[in-house]
Amino acid sequence: MSKKIILTRSVEDNQALAKQLLALNYSVIEFPAIKIVDHFNLNQKISLEDYDCLVFTSAKAIYATRRYLESLQVFIPKKTLIAVVGQASAKSFQECFRRSANIIAPKSNSESLADDLLQKLQPKQKVLFLAGNLTLDILPQKLVTGGMLVDTLQVYRNIIPQADPQALQEISQSEAGDLIFPFFSPSAVDNCIKLLSVNADCLQQAKIISIGAKTSARLLDYQLIATCELARPDQLLLVKAILDLG
Repeated sequence: MSKKIILTRSVEDNQALAKQLLALNYSVIEFPAIKIVDHFNLNQKISLEDYDCLVFTSAKAIYATRRYLESLQVFIPKKTLIAVVGQASAKSFQECFRRSANIIAPKSNSESLADDLLQKLQPKQKVLFLAGNLTLDILPQKLVTGGMLVDTLQVYRNIIPQADPQALQEISQSEAGDLIFPFFSPSAVDNCIKLLSVNADCLQQAKIISIGAKTSARLLDYQLIATCELARPDQLLLVKAILDLG
């Protein structure tokens, strides 16, 4: 196939998708626009016993939380409810903590998870939201408005990595119309444009797949329109969208 898929997620997050696309005979260029690093203070002791529910809206937060708790030799109490944003996060939590999530967002997004929590928790119950530095989420405010007591703990940071010179050269030498850019977050859009630098004009002619409304809105900030916006963040839907684009 002449199409080239530019994968902009972190190196770790790109692996499974890259393998699947290569099996479908696509050319894949890994161009990470995001690097995830742990960001927690080991001197900051937190009592999980104080919380009725822990909330995760990404697998990144789950993995970072596991490393944080392992460093402190702290365990999640069995009585504490676990809420996650979708089935992929539920699977990640099961793998990390060997227990199942209690609440899984029915529509695989933060708003759906917030609505579910408001139905299943009582006002004044305490919730701990574990997140990254650039997490753009209405969930905490929605829970607070609904009467919950919400704390946020930052466990990872999203930073911009160094551009891969070989990947950058391959992108610059390709026909822009043959490129497909799937974007998984607003920050990936920002970082990718910075990393592409003078080559960012290729996005005007490339096909762009957006993971959701927030990412599409960020693209519009750069006068870029998503060719396709996924109904929910799902790898099967993403692969289907890529196949539909050729």
